[in-house]
Amino acid sequence: MTNDPPPPSPHLLGRLPSGADGNPLWRPDVFPGGRPALAVLDDRGIRLDPFDEQDFLALCGAIGEQAARLQKMGAAGAVCPALPGLAAARAILLGTRTVGLPLTVFLALEENGRSPCGSDPLAALCTLQGLGAAAFGLAGETEAVAGQLARLRPYASIPLAAALPAPQAGQSPKDYAELGRSLLEAGADELAIAGEAGEEYRSALQALPPRPAGQPASAGPESLLIAACESGCFLLDENVEFSEPLVCSEDMADALFEAEHEGCEALLVRIDSSLDARLFIANAHLCGLPVAFQADEEACLELALAYYSGRAILSSMCDLPRETLVRLAEGYGALVL
Repeated sequence: MTNDPPPPSPHLLGRLPSGADGNPLWRPDVFPGGRPALAVLDDRGIRLDPFDEQDFLALCGAIGEQAARLQKMGAAGAVCPALPGLAAARAILLGTRTVGLPLTVFLALEENGRSPCGSDPLAALCTLQGLGAAAFGLAGETEAVAGQLARLRPYASIPLAAALPAPQAGQSPKDYAELGRSLLEAGADELAIAGEAGEEYRSALQALPPRPAGQPASAGPESLLIAACESGCFLLDENVEFSEPLVCSEDMADALFEAEHEGCEALLVRIDSSLDARLFIANAHLCGLPVAFQADEEACLELALAYYSGRAILSSMCDLPRETLVRLAEGYGALVL
């Protein structure tokens, strides 16, 4: 008979690193906690914006190469602590999924309920779970995280995680565990610790019972048409009113503004070339409505989907077969209307 300790509760992920300067983008640590051999990532080097010189697809490819190396080292999955926005999360997820490495993504949460880059947590959840994330988490002040978890719960088809701040001086393990309990009750399936914590604090969290399984959501991700841009989500029906097709150019500000004020429910963007895809993505941050792509060439449409930081709509009013649209939608978590 051995004296090995019992395995940790399934709702405890472990400790998240601080992501301090000096950490490499991919650090092949064994992640302590409930999951064996999870590689830890941080967002060093990933600062994506519409005018970034770093090519998005090249970045995804480089991440994929790193993910393959991690798998050879024995990583069963990976976790990203406190990413600043949806664009960075998509880049890492698209890279890791090329080799089938399951990824848990934590989004940093500020007091205003958004990430440092302005990403809406619900938009991030709907986008990332459509792309195949293994789990989605939030890292920030406990009260703000709890509020967002309650908002996300009805739409989650993957586990939700929450990162507790490191224990404060003088805080007892019992009080710390109560914070964890509040996050589980708010909707978290898994907990992590964002910083250093002694074994007594970890043990207190591990002793918490798992979150009770709730009733199926009455209007969850399978029963609603949900489109998303980085700043928000849109609940739609099948009779969406599209704008007139928008031609891509270097400066689409006026065209997008006019289309949004003509009463449409979604912006219909015409993609006829790879250049169109790049031109639109440079203007996508200006969009305040759902985005629908219309294209007759599969390669151009897929490029636009890969670049777009959100959950897009694919217009069926095109020359591409519906089975092609459905396949692309499944691969990028998009909608076909």
